Amino acid sequence: MKKLRNILAIVTVLATVMACDRDFESDDIALGVIRFPAIQVVGDPVVFVSQGGSYSDAGAKATLGSDDITSSIETESTVDLNAPGVYTVNYTVTNVNELDEETTVVQQRIVVVAPSNPNTAVDLSGTYARTTNAAPAVWTKVAPGVYRNDNIGGVLPPSIAVLPVYVFHYANGTISIPEQPVPNGYGTLSAQITLNANGYSVVIDNFGFLTNTRTFVKQ
Repeated sequence: MKKLRNILAIVTVLATVMACDRDFESDDIALGVIRFPAIQVVGDPVVFVSQGGSYSDAGAKATLGSDDITSSIETESTVDLNAPGVYTVNYTVTNVNELDEETTVVQQRIVVVAPSNPNTAVDLSGTYARTTNAAPAVWTKVAPGVYRNDNIGGVLPPSIAVLPVYVFHYANGTISIPEQPVPNGYGTLSAQITLNANGYSVVIDNFGFLTNTRTFVKQ
């Protein structure tokens, strides 16, 4: 009789363990079917257009697992072809998953509208160094009158504060860094920039930087 009770006890324990295993596996399966939307920008993530020209956005694609939900994308554009600047096209899709949790995904395209009167007489391309710490800032010409500065703050790499911006140089010598989106959680940035015989100086308008003048010399 005692042996029978022991056998029953063992069977009960095994049944409990197996039930727990089944619950765990069921939870795993339930969690495994939770899907989140994804957006892929079609074409180049950065597009250059001349002021007064035309622009046709290539759009984006959205998926939810193997399902195509592109029709659910909401598109918002700030592009103004009549004014030089750095603009954005935002693609947003929102989905309620299997746990009734709402997920919103956003992808972005940058549209740079180059000036109709670019300065083509002077080439500002090259490497500059900040005078206080020798941090490099490389200028690359990307369109007539438009340059990409890969380290506007003159911050020593590696750092998330190494931020790229687009700089506009006009035929009359005017140079500007209009408000534009920047990466790494720094939101938008604008700056006042002045060229000089040896390089340039810049004052940055962004919450992550002090408003002191930063001076750079051509290398």
